[in-house]
Amino acid sequence: MAMRFHYTYCSYEESGRSYVGSRTCRCLPINDINYFGSFTDKTFTPTKKVILKVYNTAEECLLAEHFLMKLLNVGEDENFANKQVSPFRPNNTSPESRKKISEALKGKPISPERKAKMSAMRKGEGNHRHGVAMSEETKKKISEAKKGKPAWNKGKKAPQCGSKKPRAKDAQGRFINNNKAEQQ
Repeated sequence: MAMRFHYTYCSYEESGRSYVGSRTCRCLPINDINYFGSFTDKTFTPTKKVILKVYNTAEECLLAEHFLMKLLNVGEDENFANKQVSPFRPNNTSPESRKKISEALKGKPISPERKAKMSAMRKGEGNHRHGVAMSEETKKKISEAKKGKPAWNKGKKAPQCGSKKPRAKDAQGRFINNNKAEQQ
C-alpha cells in the first residue's frame, strides 16, 4: 500500500486573498504543486501554496485544519475564499451510539426511488466484485463448504406462473399451447 501524506496548507492570490485547507495525497506534499484547494469561489484564482505542517494521521490533520480555520475566522473574513469553518467529525462513534442509530432506523420504510437508486449503484461497474474472476481454488472452497447442506430453496414452494390449468400434450407426448387446444 502506498504511503499517504496528510498536510495543512494555505493557497493564496497575489492580491492577498487566501484559502486554508488540508489534504491527503500519495506524493510528497512539496511535489503536490497543482492542487490549490477545493474552494467553490470562481473569482478566487490562487497562484501559490504554502505547506503549513505535515501530520502522521488524517485525523490529526483534520483537527489542525479545524483549529486553524476557527483561529483565523475564515468563514467571516472576506480575505479568505473559505465559505465556512470545516466541521471536524472524527469517525469514533461508540458501539452504544451505533446500536442506538441502528435501532432508530429499523423498520423505517425505504422509498421505491431510494431502493431503485441503491439497486442501480450495486449493479455492473458499481458492484465491488464487477470484473473480478474467482480462481479455481476459491470455487472449490465454496463448493466444499456447500456440500451436505440443503439448497437455499429446499422445502419452499415454486412460484405459480401463468395458468393453473394442466398443460395439454399431443400424440407424441410433447406439450402444446393451451390456447390452441381450447380453440380446437
